[in-house]
Amino acid sequence: MLGLLVAGLTLGVCLPVSPASAVVKQYGGSFYWSCKYSYGAACIEPHYQPAMGDVITMDSDEAAELFPGRETQNRNPAAKNEGAYRCVGSAVWNGSSQVTPWSASENGFLLSGYGTLPGYGMIGTCYAYYNIWLYQEDNTPYF
Repeated sequence: MLGLLVAGLTLGVCLPVSPASAVVKQYGGSFYWSCKYSYGAACIEPHYQPAMGDVITMDSDEAAELFPGRETQNRNPAAKNEGAYRCVGSAVWNGSSQVTPWSASENGFLLSGYGTLPGYGMIGTCYAYYNIWLYQEDNTPYF
């Protein structure tokens, strides 16, 4: 496990299967995904993006407001309002290392502009949350 620092708080990331043994799934265009998150292990997007573009990272409350009833493309349920906006963080993974620093937002919504940077989206939090759903849309057409 590799520790990461965001605004003085530590995030962890579980390293994926080594690129030599993994099949890289590429996805062009917008990709809306989610993961069940527990503090200490950041979520890494299941599809490689040739260009990350603008990325929206959200907690369940923000995702439920922005995309009501929308299921994720990685087959997870639609977001539900939980009544608690949480600090969310975003970064980019290239398959072997983290290539951007973490950025974070306290209000449950973070818009990051990665432009043509290729890689996998990463989601984390600033505080010790366990078993919560986090959401991200890469190459969002909304901003």
